[in-house]
Amino acid sequence: MISIIMPVLNEERNIEKTLQNVSRLKGDFELIVVDGRSTDRTVEIAEKYATTIMVTDRGRAKQMNAGARIAEGEILLFLHADSRLPRDALNKIETALDDRAVVGGALKFHLDDGSFKFKFVSVLSNLRARLSKTYPGDFGLFVRKSAFDKVGGFNEIELMEDIDLCKRLRKVGELVQPDAKIISSPRRMKREGILKTWIHMQIIRFLFFIGIPPTKLIEFYKDVR
Repeated sequence: MISIIMPVLNEERNIEKTLQNVSRLKGDFELIVVDGRSTDRTVEIAEKYATTIMVTDRGRAKQMNAGARIAEGEILLFLHADSRLPRDALNKIETALDDRAVVGGALKFHLDDGSFKFKFVSVLSNLRARLSKTYPGDFGLFVRKSAFDKVGGFNEIELMEDIDLCKRLRKVGELVQPDAKIISSPRRMKREGILKTWIHMQIIRFLFFIGIPPTKLIEFYKDVR
């Protein structure tokens, strides 16, 4: 079974479309929604779809760790509240993990906009991910629960928890990208501009890789909801 873990905070405008998408997936799964004390209708909407709803203190890494602790599946899939999966995504993940050398990975990233500029960003993002074997959270990170526990789960840092997890997972096994698309919202890019947002995120990743702590990096990162 796959445990789908969705950290949320004030996502009433986006979450129902994602939850409806999850409800149509093929395969054996549970859906754990971990709310960071939303002040809107997020929990009310999630109650119609989720197997389990948890409420924790705010913090994406903290919320995902909380969900992982109660997960019953042998595989964990971390899903953003504004992303959608193909119906056979869970089967593709399970097939990828038939190889015992593989401990996890992510899906193929596509922005929810058909224009050339957004397609180009998707291509660049997948290329970078394939070369570096590090995947942002909106790629749909998945991992064997045993491997997740072995590396200690997410470090509960302000941001870059997904990149940090990938770096540690690569030390215990292979990471792959099965041939399944995850459709993610371009809302941040549409609000702040494609080039500006892409350059901004590349700078943050570079600073993280050279050792600048997340407590400093968070000053450069704007949360978009």
